[in-house]
Amino acid sequence: MRSSVWPGLYIAAGILLRVGLLLWGQHQDANHAVPYTDVDYYVFSDAAKMVVDGCPLSAIIEHLDYDSDIDLSGRKDVQCANGIVPESARFLLLNDPNSHAPTDGLRPDESDAMYYWAKRSYRFAKPAFDLFASLGDPYARPTYRYTPFLAVLLAPIHLFGWADFGKYIFAASDLLCAVFMWLILDGRRPQASSAGVFVHLPGLLWILNPMVAQISTRGSSESLVGLFVLSFLYFFLKANPEAPLGLSAKYLPEFGFASASADVDNKAGKAKDVVAAATYEALPPESASSLLDWSLEAYVAPTLLGLATHLKLFPVIYAVPVLAHLYRSTVTAYAPERRASLSLWTRHAAGIQFGFVAFYAFMAANVAAWAVWGTPFIEHTFLYHLRRADHRHNFSPYFLGTYLSLFAAPAHDGSVVERVLASPLLSFLPQLSVVVALGYLLGKRDVVAAMTAQTIAFVAFNKVCTSQYFLWFLWLLPLVWPSLKVGRIETGVAVAAWVSGQALWLSQAYQLEFQAKQVFVRVWASGLVLLAIHAGLLVWFLSSWARFRAEIQKHGLKLRDGKLVKTLKSQ
Repeated sequence: MRSSVWPGLYIAAGILLRVGLLLWGQHQDANHAVPYTDVDYYVFSDAAKMVVDGCPLSAIIEHLDYDSDIDLSGRKDVQCANGIVPESARFLLLNDPNSHAPTDGLRPDESDAMYYWAKRSYRFAKPAFDLFASLGDPYARPTYRYTPFLAVLLAPIHLFGWADFGKYIFAASDLLCAVFMWLILDGRRPQASSAGVFVHLPGLLWILNPMVAQISTRGSSESLVGLFVLSFLYFFLKANPEAPLGLSAKYLPEFGFASASADVDNKAGKAKDVVAAATYEALPPESASSLLDWSLEAYVAPTLLGLATHLKLFPVIYAVPVLAHLYRSTVTAYAPERRASLSLWTRHAAGIQFGFVAFYAFMAANVAAWAVWGTPFIEHTFLYHLRRADHRHNFSPYFLGTYLSLFAAPAHDGSVVERVLASPLLSFLPQLSVVVALGYLLGKRDVVAAMTAQTIAFVAFNKVCTSQYFLWFLWLLPLVWPSLKVGRIETGVAVAAWVSGQALWLSQAYQLEFQAKQVFVRVWASGLVLLAIHAGLLVWFLSSWARFRAEIQKHGLKLRDGKLVKTLKSQ
């Protein structure tokens, strides 16, 4: 079967799988004690309802007791967005020049051109005023801790009565993630090799993965984050190519990868193979006219990373391997004898530009959300996660300490050391140190491998961890798999250990959540087992990646349909 047919077959099979799960979910929700729909989806849906119905004009502008937004503070029947934009819209509607006489009792003559155009402009803008004035506050829904734009995206649930609309969005994003996986793999694979494993990895590890399909169809929004992360990675590699390890041939322009070719020596009648292996280094931007001459992809990539960080904070960790890659590619663009004399600006120019654009996109989204929803957006979307203490639904090794802290004396009553040890911020230190080290050391050599290792470590050491978080490294795994030297037995053992660790934890969590048994210590112990498994998986991943690179450098191997084959070297 032609390789170009496989993606379509995988997508079709993925759609059927997700449709089947959605239908089963409706049945399970209606007939079983344990619901199929994730509790987060009900939170999303309720927040969307708040946005749509929380602040009707009939209860504010058209209400007899409404004179200003001060009158809304004590009312429980309305939950209005309180950013500067909706507040201004309500003020303008309250002082409509077409329906309200000026307070001084005077009315300008209709022949006044300025007054005439002011009224016309007001009529033109009034639909926008109505929209912003009637926006509700999604954070009025307890436990909603996400970007308000997610609630806006799911507004059709209540506008049109499409109860599963959010699940359709998340399942579609899930499938689009696979499309970007294929695009990235197509750029990273040796161009002379057949599609082979590069076509099947996204289909088998992602599209047909029942865990992935179940999480999105249960109503988790993680696939949206994955779509932003993978699209960022695609455009980043387009604009900042990697080079195959140990290759001295000319680089091709698409992703910067060389293809296998034969340079025939007519005089000697012999051929010399030049092979691109599927492991990568930073590529010097030799073809660019200037380090500051960015293409469209170069602006798209940091913008997408900034928006991904707004959607979920964790993608900010990918800035470390990105900056390491840009630094290495900039320095290696110069001859060895000139590198020592490069200025700091020259070395870091590309990274500074990338960081500036990403930060601008991140802050633009934040300012827009703040302008509409005000301080609740800052409080619930960002500040809450710094002091978050989630003692349920949690694989984290900090689970038991978090639970016990609920009954402990306030931290301010203890010594400085006790207050530091009790601070939720302390959990970030081991996580941050490991993530930064992995991102910097691996990012200079292989951006995708660095991001994968970072994500495994971030999830393992995070103070809150659920099954949804495992998607964060699962959507990167198909991209890095061709760069690993793994055997079938060790892969099977790794998968079995990971699945068994989750099964062990879920068996204890079920007793806690649904049977109300006091099994907190067993849940915590199960979490420690899973932490050890994740640590082992990280070590296994790094050693497999290092073995592959070492074998490439030592023996000159190439990848053919996912298998390492020694190249023929002749003089």
